[in-house]
Amino acid sequence: LHTRVDQIRGNPIAWMSTTARRTCIDAMRARQRRQRLVENAAQRVALTHEGTLTWESARKRLGEAMAGLDPELRELVMGRFLHGRALREMAADRGVSVPTMSRRTSAAVGELAEMFRRLGYENLDDVSLNDMLELSGASCNGPGGDELRYGESWARMLAAADRESVEVDPMLRPIRVGVYVSASSVGFQSHGMNGLPIEWQMDPMFSRPGGRRFELIAIVEADYADSGPTESAIRDYDLTGGMIRSTDVEALRSLDVIIVGICRSMCDATLDGIVDAVRGGVGLIKQAWIAMPLPGPSDARVRAMSLSDDVPTMACRPGMCHDAARYRVLRRHPVFAGTRWGVGSDVWANGCVQCHELGDDVEVLIERVEPIRPTRDAYRRDVSVDERARVWPAMWAGRLGKGRAIATATPIIGESPGWEGKRLDHTFLSNALEWLAGRKVGADAMEAGV
Repeated sequence: LHTRVDQIRGNPIAWMSTTARRTCIDAMRARQRRQRLVENAAQRVALTHEGTLTWESARKRLGEAMAGLDPELRELVMGRFLHGRALREMAADRGVSVPTMSRRTSAAVGELAEMFRRLGYENLDDVSLNDMLELSGASCNGPGGDELRYGESWARMLAAADRESVEVDPMLRPIRVGVYVSASSVGFQSHGMNGLPIEWQMDPMFSRPGGRRFELIAIVEADYADSGPTESAIRDYDLTGGMIRSTDVEALRSLDVIIVGICRSMCDATLDGIVDAVRGGVGLIKQAWIAMPLPGPSDARVRAMSLSDDVPTMACRPGMCHDAARYRVLRRHPVFAGTRWGVGSDVWANGCVQCHELGDDVEVLIERVEPIRPTRDAYRRDVSVDERARVWPAMWAGRLGKGRAIATATPIIGESPGWEGKRLDHTFLSNALEWLAGRKVGADAMEAGV
């Protein structure tokens, strides 16, 4: 309704009712189709070529076959079958008609069938391959065929393709970015705090990275996978690359970067899984005020994600939380390449900060300009400036185990409504994700003159 309000004529309630009905019909048809594919697969006869090569064994070698495809053809197959994208969406992205996109996708499937024939599956025809691909896509769905796709199956299936791609050119594979979605935080009511809208949690994603370099994957709470806030976050912020549970350590390790925005609570298993993944080499963007108040900033895992050993104190002025404060870029870094933020540039962001004491191995990128004196009882009280006031870091970079990490003391990443032109621009997030994933950033960052 929001995106099409200018196109609606007549009663908007009638439009909403019709749209809901059509959407439900489409969902039921898709579910029936997936069920048919599963039933057909169970009845599939064995393929024979110098012994018994089953249809299921061919499916297990899907990653190997896809690794041999041209990158553009591989992207078509992944988009259509593994990510479940509609032909009309893919056609719109490429500026072609739906029939043209259908022909291109069919040609890509034909090339994939040829790759299978080279692997010894000479009797695997295009029709069987189509069924196998659609079933593979269905296997990435949640229980009951939900359209919210679980990414762990998808990640395992493409592991072989990833290895092949990395050997040829590491830039062929998109960077897999997991974005934590806390639906439980939306209805949170405890410790004197109310719920936190999805929009606040998704603050880093207001400057969504563009292009085909990134696959955005939802990291969801196990008990809220099919909740309204979860689905809203997935669809509104284009987290359509898959869905993984926040407690699935193996799936978290398959990501390249994890983004954790503001949230009210994080369970122990989620914190353990994310910290384990980052220590193992996954990159991390961590906003300020995560897991506030449960388990709280004093938790060792929350402090580890902040690259800090101390318990942060707050500097917060009642009624002025959204007033802009000035921060300053301190040094050159690849994440600033191609942005308007050079050394000495000012960044305007939320005036409330967490004050962290950081170690020598952490590189402060941005700091608060105006000195402040935080105290533990200063939360929701006016903070006076006296002789002990000092400047505090607002964004810093370092390592947690093998993983690179960027942490902030205030919501300084993104472009939330009302902050346009004050925050870091969209190029920053793309640079940060590439740097955290260990990729080359943009056009040679350190030569960009920032």
